[in-house]
Amino acid sequence: MFVRLSCNIPFGCDPVILKMSKSEDHLTGIVSNPPGYEAFQKWQKEYGGCYTYWVSERPVIAIADYDLIQKHFVKDGETFAGRRTIGKFNDFIRKGDLGIFFIEGSLWREQRRFSLNTMRNLGMSKPIMEEKILLEFGYLLELISEQIPSNSKSATRLNLIPVIEVTVANIINQLLFGFAYRGKKEMKEFAEWKDLIADFMSSSIRPGALIALEFPWFFQYVPYFKDFLDHIRTLAPPESIYQNEHRINALSPASSFDFENSYCLSKKLDEFRHNGIGCDVIFIVGEEKEKVKAHKLVLGCCSDVFYAMFFGALSDHGLRHFTKPPPSLIEDDMDSLDSVSSSGNSECTDSEENEDSDEPFCKNRESKKLTEVPVSVDGFFNGLQIVHVPDVAPIAFKIMVDYIYNDVKGIDINEDNVMQTLYAAKKYDIRQLVGACVRFLLNGLTASNAVCLLAQARLFAEEMLLQRCFEIIDKHTDTALTPENVTDIDRVTLMEVLGRSHLDPSSELVVFRAAQAWAEAECERQELAPTVENLREVLGPALKLIRFPLMDVSEFGHAASSAILTCEEIAEVFLHLTVKPRPICRYPTGFRCSGRSKHTVERFTSLASKRCTRRENKICFTTDRDIYVRGFGIYGVIPVAKAHLGMGEEKMTADWNCQVEMQLATVADPCQYGTSTSIFATNSVFLQGPVGDPTPIVAYFAEPVYCHANVTYVASIRFVGENAVQTYQGKDGQDAVTVELPYDQQITFKFQSFRNSYGNDDGGKQEGQIPSIHFYCQWPIE
Repeated sequence: MFVRLSCNIPFGCDPVILKMSKSEDHLTGIVSNPPGYEAFQKWQKEYGGCYTYWVSERPVIAIADYDLIQKHFVKDGETFAGRRTIGKFNDFIRKGDLGIFFIEGSLWREQRRFSLNTMRNLGMSKPIMEEKILLEFGYLLELISEQIPSNSKSATRLNLIPVIEVTVANIINQLLFGFAYRGKKEMKEFAEWKDLIADFMSSSIRPGALIALEFPWFFQYVPYFKDFLDHIRTLAPPESIYQNEHRINALSPASSFDFENSYCLSKKLDEFRHNGIGCDVIFIVGEEKEKVKAHKLVLGCCSDVFYAMFFGALSDHGLRHFTKPPPSLIEDDMDSLDSVSSSGNSECTDSEENEDSDEPFCKNRESKKLTEVPVSVDGFFNGLQIVHVPDVAPIAFKIMVDYIYNDVKGIDINEDNVMQTLYAAKKYDIRQLVGACVRFLLNGLTASNAVCLLAQARLFAEEMLLQRCFEIIDKHTDTALTPENVTDIDRVTLMEVLGRSHLDPSSELVVFRAAQAWAEAECERQELAPTVENLREVLGPALKLIRFPLMDVSEFGHAASSAILTCEEIAEVFLHLTVKPRPICRYPTGFRCSGRSKHTVERFTSLASKRCTRRENKICFTTDRDIYVRGFGIYGVIPVAKAHLGMGEEKMTADWNCQVEMQLATVADPCQYGTSTSIFATNSVFLQGPVGDPTPIVAYFAEPVYCHANVTYVASIRFVGENAVQTYQGKDGQDAVTVELPYDQQITFKFQSFRNSYGNDDGGKQEGQIPSIHFYCQWPIE
């Protein structure tokens, strides 16, 4: 205890002075059963999320708590994120503290700053890293699918450890070196390296290993240590090998890359394009027939579609040659090319042909040459290939060409052109531009536009955008399904949304009103009167995806009053809601929110006349079945003083707003004074409501919190701020409350007051805040 207090380190294992058994030696407890997970899990349960264990005389502080890891290693990485070096090992294998995986101190801080700045300057932002990680997970799924027999109809036992190890290694290597283990040769190399490292780790715990590193010139001849030193030498090839490979693969003139010259070349090509120098193709784009000039070679280098069009199998297709074209075709082509070039802007015509005239596209010369040069709708004209692109917007096509000649920083993607640009990039297979458009959409994704973007993601088959849209819609269903957000989508997209069991609406009435608004908008698009028959006709099978049985009787009354349902359907749903046992209903009865039903438990029977002035309120509760806690009800603010005749009306109807911190913790024994709690869920929310309204406002956790049956939990809220708080409060709190659940089941809540460390009951059970707890119950997904 003296050692711990003097060192000011977290609570944990006591230091071992004399090793009495293997279980008392912390290092042995870790390495005796590698990789030591059992020991770490045991210490975490015993000492909490931050504890100390000892390696010889050296204390090691372990952090196993997400919030602490976020606080220290992410937000304060420069101080805490160094990797402990193994002194003699580094000296022997690297000639100093110069690595990536083992580095600390001032070198670590300099390397971290340099790495972050370099990655930011080169565009290695968080979305790009996420893309690389998702890419590796795609390969992981492919590796797993390859292990499953194609004709297997029964469960297959798979060993996922090797493929997961390769995936983790690939993620690290891709981010650091741009390298991944893909083929059989690379997988064999990975296995060899893994075995070498495993052998080294097992041999490094031998007695005297550090002494062998101190005097390798002597111990290399001792059989006991020879294998250990050989393993290290295998991990550290001779310096000359590294130098030769580095020269050959990285520093040779053939593989070196001059970014400055490359940048200048790119800018020069773009300048040539804008000035019409060397251009050999003209695109007539969109209904506006805008002309975009470019170089085939540049386009073909960046796109497989352009390569096939200009140099591959499609290069001669669709070119219907005419030796004497119809007069109408000649006039159309001449009209479309009137502004292609001017006297100061040559369009790559032959120099000999231009000697007699300053106007290379003079009408007399064009008429003369048209009888000699092949011409087509998509053909050649005076050496320039003409390509019509009627289905792409001109602005999007120009952005795509600008991207090919420049990079993502040189293009202007905005909300007005991003979808058109994405279409052009998908059509011509410009994958990096596709990625740039998708990243722009992901950055601007909100609950209000998630449904609209979902329709576009389906159209373009963008899985990442598709999944992210679903996540936003599921989490913020009420906002996503407001009528103005769903009216412009197609019916297939509407059906995909309505049929999801992961939606989390406050009521199924939200889903119904979204479908009704879409049907009215669709009738307007089809120029139909919004009659009941037409609404049902345009909805079609989408109507059958609305889960009317999830509404209560009052909510279903609002849906039935729309007259979209027939009398037979109304009677069927009404009987299902009111009769027990419930009769069969044609509409789906499975719960939304991943098969969870929503409920609320009210613990007060009446509203107290006096005010609650406590800034912090707590209540202990226990349930007899597992639940997911969504949030707590919180009473609003009471006016500080009664209004007098001279007070303005606006002060009487003013809104209050306040920041509230909510927590959920476990407590070992609520009957014991000052018992310790373990907080495992927190959230800080900003609440707002009309002053003087006693209706509780619900404060939600960021994610539903899983609570076990027969475990005592402490729910607490705290008003943040310096000003005094006066709120409504409930009274006549109940000891136990039973809530009716679906399928004729029940759940019982038992409430207790929290006993603080001063030895008294805070009285939270009888009166106070937190009048209700909002929770889910999980059911099998139908």
